Amino acid sequence: MLKGVVYLTGGSVFATSAGGILGGRTSVQGTKEWEFCSNRGDCSFETGQCKCFTNPMPGYRSSDGYGNPGTRGDCGCANDKNLYGGPISACVGELACSGHGYCTGSPSYKCICEKGWSTGDCSS
Repeated sequence: MLKGVVYLTGGSVFATSAGGILGGRTSVQGTKEWEFCSNRGDCSFETGQCKCFTNPMPGYRSSDGYGNPGTRGDCGCANDKNLYGGPISACVGELACSGHGYCTGSPSYKCICEKGWSTGDCSS
């Protein structure tokens, strides 16, 4: 490894110095960034704001665009800072996907809606 350079390996970028690797980032394929409210909330087209799904708990909240908490208003971050805590482990709704679709499961927990149904929770 050369010292003081940045190099690419597959989907990863690393920076090195005389002391070794300074840090790195790995690129991963996104799952919901092209959907309104990341397909994890309802979009008000009047206000342009998202109302993020909170059921099943812990639900979702605004992200920084990288899956961490932030101010984008996009429901792109799993909300692990509420009463119930923990990671997302199911699709949205008391009845998964409102009973009008199926859940893809881990890691994206995306609802695939039946014909005639839409939105992130297949409720419309």
